Amino acid sequence: MSKFEIHLEGEEALRQAINRQPEYVKRRGLQMMTRLKAIYQQRINRKPWQVGGGGGGVPRDTNSLAHAHRYQIRPTQMKISLQGQKEKKYGWYVHEGTRKMKERPWLDYAHEKEKNQRDRQVTDFLRDITNNLGD
Repeated sequence: MSKFEIHLEGEEALRQAINRQPEYVKRRGLQMMTRLKAIYQQRINRKPWQVGGGGGGVPRDTNSLAHAHRYQIRPTQMKISLQGQKEKKYGWYVHEGTRKMKERPWLDYAHEKEKNQRDRQVTDFLRDITNNLGD
């Protein structure tokens, strides 16, 4: 669990839009990804994972994971990763589990729970881009 990525489907149509109006598409893509970042941040920081139980946000035993998330945003991509070697190693063990500790995959959980929001943001982005192409 070194990073978590979101990519857009329909890249060929998006490439054509970028070629026609590159600055507009990039600006709208960054706006969409910034909204998605806020949505994911809220989910990750919401209701911490319960020890021995099921899911919510990032586990909070030490709070080191809660403050270690870093977001790299591009017009059609967002990467969520952990900053710092200690946090990356600990995050891997927490996310994937160990023989002594049950897995607590908070990033997978956030991705699954925000599917509707993500789909809505992507649909709005693509609709806006395709409508703008007709101008």
